Amino acid sequence: AKYPTRKNADGSITYGLIDSLNRMFKQNPNKRYNDNPYNVESTFNKKVFEITGFDCIESLRLHFVEELKAGTWTFTGFADYEDNFLTENLPGVKNPDYPTLTSPVHGEKTAQAQDAYTSGENLCKNASIVSSSGRTNEKEDPIYLIDQNLDTKWCHGGEDVDATYCLDGTQEWVMIDLREQKTFNTYTICNTRTKEYAGNMVEWEVLVSNDAKTWTSIDYQPHCDRDTASFDVGDVSARYILLRSYDSDNGSNGTVRLYEFMLFDK
Repeated sequence: AKYPTRKNADGSITYGLIDSLNRMFKQNPNKRYNDNPYNVESTFNKKVFEITGFDCIESLRLHFVEELKAGTWTFTGFADYEDNFLTENLPGVKNPDYPTLTSPVHGEKTAQAQDAYTSGENLCKNASIVSSSGRTNEKEDPIYLIDQNLDTKWCHGGEDVDATYCLDGTQEWVMIDLREQKTFNTYTICNTRTKEYAGNMVEWEVLVSNDAKTWTSIDYQPHCDRDTASFDVGDVSARYILLRSYDSDNGSNGTVRLYEFMLFDK
């Protein structure tokens, strides 16, 4: 963003940091480069210095970290980047979209956490998973979130979450199909510390739909560090449930670990 490739008034191009390094590698395909981030004498870091004024890539990174901490630089999307001309208006190529990173977009209804309610008919019985942000392995698939077995769990780290979700603050998500429209008023989450000592999911939202396209938020929890808890959301009728996690493990690395999600009509 700060060292972009620019097209000059005369049509010539001044290459920025990323493009300069890329061109250096491509123009010297048989040359081996020292990528030690601290080595100020390397060809790589001399190119970094030429473009940025910082003596090595590590100095640049540390400066970037300080700007993030101070709030003097934030990522707001690619729409206004100067070097977008490189990928725009190309013959036969659709112009790219530039989604914007935002804060979590959520509903305003927040239910009061109650003691765990797990008796009665669980309306997630026989439900299926439509889609999710992913799984760590086949033994931690999202289907285990609704299998009525507290010895299994859904687990996933958010490194490959679809950008449609993560750009609005979502770390993890799962969509449940109840197979038919059902009426309920209570949901129960068996959080991470129901079974293991890692951070609970502490910020999430539950949304409902009858067509899996138009969604209504029925509960947003901004910070609920309960191991297992239930939430009375009033009478709701829906076929599809969408659970979005905005803080999956209490500020750690964004890994969700949930042992069960249940629905009840108390």
